[in-house]
Amino acid sequence: MSTVCTIGEKCCEEAVLEQMLEAGMRAARFDMKDGDSKDQLLLLRKMKNSLTDIASKHKRVIPVAIIGDIKGPQVLTGKLYKAEKIFLKRGGLITLTTHPGWDLRGTAEKLYIDHRNLPFIVKPRDRVFLDCGRIELTVRGAVDTDIVCEIQNDGDIGENRDVFVLNVPFELPAITEKDKKDISLLIEEGVDAIFASSIINKHGVRDVRKALGEKGRGVLIFTKIESRLAFDNFDEIILETDGIVVNRGKLGIEMSAERVLQAQKTMIAKALKNGKPIFSYTDYLNSMIHRNCPTIAESTDVVNSVIDGLDGIILLDETSKGDDPVIVVKTLSTLAREAEAQLWQWELFRSLDILSCPPLDPAHAICIAAVMAAMKCHAAGIMVVSTSGRSAQLVARYKPRCPIFAITRYGSVARQLSLWRGVFPVHYIAAPNPCYARDVDLRIQYAIEIGKIKGTIFPGDPLVLVNGWRQGSGFTNNIRLVYVSARDPWVYPHTPAPQGMHHQVQTDA
Repeated sequence: MSTVCTIGEKCCEEAVLEQMLEAGMRAARFDMKDGDSKDQLLLLRKMKNSLTDIASKHKRVIPVAIIGDIKGPQVLTGKLYKAEKIFLKRGGLITLTTHPGWDLRGTAEKLYIDHRNLPFIVKPRDRVFLDCGRIELTVRGAVDTDIVCEIQNDGDIGENRDVFVLNVPFELPAITEKDKKDISLLIEEGVDAIFASSIINKHGVRDVRKALGEKGRGVLIFTKIESRLAFDNFDEIILETDGIVVNRGKLGIEMSAERVLQAQKTMIAKALKNGKPIFSYTDYLNSMIHRNCPTIAESTDVVNSVIDGLDGIILLDETSKGDDPVIVVKTLSTLAREAEAQLWQWELFRSLDILSCPPLDPAHAICIAAVMAAMKCHAAGIMVVSTSGRSAQLVARYKPRCPIFAITRYGSVARQLSLWRGVFPVHYIAAPNPCYARDVDLRIQYAIEIGKIKGTIFPGDPLVLVNGWRQGSGFTNNIRLVYVSARDPWVYPHTPAPQGMHHQVQTDA
């Protein structure tokens, strides 16, 4: 499973980042709505420098997907005055203001919101929700730039939290001017994916793709499902987007808790059918911001989500503001491994295979055959030599029981493949060998050595190899079954290791 970590200052330290990568971190999320965009870009550059130092130390490139989470057409609170959080008491009053003078001076009595027209569209008794529904307010009245509200429940709230008014449309564009500027900056920094907020239909996805332009044509778009309207239009969104992010917190405002659970399961099933990666967030390991272990409810939530078929879970304040982000990532990875061990992989593969309607293109058919071969021979891994990453994505679509080693020479492809469940990207940077067949073997050998170092591949293990018959993208039509040797050459004669000697190192090549 892919673990996406929201990056804070502590995560950019080389020692901490290295431990997070070893624990299972696969992607880094930079929240462009959290403070100034320039601050997030500074964090991004700092993390890149730490990644370069780690790569030099390990003498290999470690692919980490870089994700920019743009603000989108949503309303947020402002900064707080000399405080990280403020406490709101039930029955008290708080004024929400759009006056720019309060942007950096929020208190428990008066809080800035960044939608100038909001005081003119709300009415008395409207319900306002802050921070994914954790705080509920009831509108008493509005005057000029101020909205006076009564607090309905106790709770604390931090900076830059979302604001939602039930059954009151904000009528904002799918992508704002700030988003366009942020997207341009992120493209310059080499971002791999964009999380697009508050999209409600396929036209919103197209607007984001248009904003990416020619420079950002290789950037993946992950659409956030944050409203009932977006869920109702899910079938058209899934065809247009590259991936899905489920915001359970915001969905929970418009739906009851049990319906959010059903909605998530429905979206996961449709994403599996379409071969699109799907992520989820909100309150997975929230208690670990200041604790070193999760609650039983949180652990169960993670396990059930992985069993349902999520490709990954996004950690928010747990890593960006938490006391120990390394422990959080380790905990999530441990829970995910235990959950994946409970899956009936063969039945899952059969149900996905039935959905593939003939005729299929050769690459698609070969990838299905590779997964079936890996199931039959209990392969330790599937080695996919890929240019564009499509072959690795097709193999991942059918959920094999073993890891997929996706070997590519393109850094952006390797980083983006980190977002697919079960894919372990290998960025091969050596110069091409003049002989194409030999070059393929060298790339596979490199991936096998990494698998040995990580402890997932041992001498005598069967492997399934997938590659194209010639250079370039779109020529995948070759599948082989081999056994791992202790050293070069990496292929045994086609006989398995003797019974009881499966993991013993063999000295003969």
